[in-house]
Amino acid sequence: MGLQSESESRIRQGVGRILHSLWTEGGIDDSGLAAPLFDGRVDVLGSYVMGLMDNDEDDEDDVVENNGSSCYIDRVEKERRHTNTNWPPQNEHGSWTLDIPRMHCRDLSYDRFTGQFMYPNLPVLIQGLTDDWRACREWVTVAKNEDNDNDNKEGTDNKLPRYIPNLNYLAQEFGSDSVSVQMQTHKGLGPTRPTPCDDMTVQEYVDWWMSHHSSQQNQQDKTTGVSSSGSDASFPSSSPPRETTPLLYLKDWKFVAAHPQYNAYEWPIYFRDDWLNQATGHAYKFVYLGPAGTSTVLHADVLNSFSWSANVCGTKLWYLVPSPCTYLLYDCFGQRLATHLFADGCGGTDGDKQNDKKENATFAQYATFAQCLFPGLAKARKYAIRVRQERGDTIFVPSRWHHTVENIEDTLSINHNWLNRANFHFSLDKLRSEVEALQNVAREETGVTSDVQVFSGNNAQVEDDVELVWQITLMKLRELQQDRSLKLPQSRIEATQADGRNNCLPAASQMTQILDQIVAALPILGAREP
Repeated sequence: MGLQSESESRIRQGVGRILHSLWTEGGIDDSGLAAPLFDGRVDVLGSYVMGLMDNDEDDEDDVVENNGSSCYIDRVEKERRHTNTNWPPQNEHGSWTLDIPRMHCRDLSYDRFTGQFMYPNLPVLIQGLTDDWRACREWVTVAKNEDNDNDNKEGTDNKLPRYIPNLNYLAQEFGSDSVSVQMQTHKGLGPTRPTPCDDMTVQEYVDWWMSHHSSQQNQQDKTTGVSSSGSDASFPSSSPPRETTPLLYLKDWKFVAAHPQYNAYEWPIYFRDDWLNQATGHAYKFVYLGPAGTSTVLHADVLNSFSWSANVCGTKLWYLVPSPCTYLLYDCFGQRLATHLFADGCGGTDGDKQNDKKENATFAQYATFAQCLFPGLAKARKYAIRVRQERGDTIFVPSRWHHTVENIEDTLSINHNWLNRANFHFSLDKLRSEVEALQNVAREETGVTSDVQVFSGNNAQVEDDVELVWQITLMKLRELQQDRSLKLPQSRIEATQADGRNNCLPAASQMTQILDQIVAALPILGAREP
């Protein structure tokens, strides 16, 4: 057995959740984990939940459920079996050589993109899409003293100018825009998740950036030995957090919705068949802006959507994990998602581990505990893809592929989430699982075995997902009503519209029935070339 099927992983994670509940008195007393940790029961549980007892290393007949990524898994397995080197393979810089296809847009037709990447649910990096973008002219400026900043950076030509965000222009033109900001207490990826801050204006964020840059300009990073304008590109920072200056990351700036006439960029043709943004009024078209060291922890995108991200300037380091490996990213109880692929304390730069003796001891304790809680990460890293995204590169991220992103330079990017015929069924699968899980919890709490109302206002994420699916579904149904060449029973349209009217959220059994109707309608909710 190589990778578990989704049904098998759900069963094993269920066992982990039951034992966690027993050991912690229903999650109330975490001290109950002390004895299982010390006597080895947590280790045994982790091996069972992650399938590490199954001796899969030499199995030539690994089978994975076809989740759209199995062809990539098969390729990795074949390469791993026929190499005698360490896995994943590394180059002379210690960087992973597993990568995704890189293609120039002139060599990639729409049909080729959908046939090779979108429908198979596989990643690709596309070059040349941003060449004529207004944002790439007006939102950037050439960095001063770029020769020093580019020294020793993997894949960097020191003769080329380095572009950075034109903060003065952004503040002057859009300074009053309100934007979402997240704060991280350390540079790079670490064991804690960022904290949302109060919204700021673009001007306030630029003021913070200027102050931060001024305070860091002459300082050297004590752990990596590089300037504050960049970080090591080989591995994310994975040691326990140290006292550092907090970093702020501007995320989810809904620029297109705020400035529909500005035309900062051309919507690439590959991504225009976008039900999500058509239904929500461009609510999932974002600008991201962050200094070197800002990052996004391990996650899959909203409603199992596709995403694409184009760098206007700067460089990002991505780690992408195929969807069949998702269960490996959770703790041994199947409850908590790791913050990044090295959250078990393995990996990181040499500088992270060459501090004083006291910190080395702290790191050893952290690594031992983390490896016990996240025993699947070592196996997940065997299948992960490392991608360095430069200025002008656009990356397509498939549905349900978890990923982390770290800005290794000051970076400005355009990002969209999107859904269409190729991946909407993944959204429905997610929503169905969420609704059924809520229903099971409600039945346990109330003792009611019949249908119960699970949308009580305490499940904001699920209710947001329901509302998004509703908006998309009603939009497509209206389109079908207007297209007389497509035949959909009028009773089905009327029933679905009636249940969705005024955002009235149905009970769980109704929701399941309606999802079944939507699935039945998918063959004629087809994707069409933009």
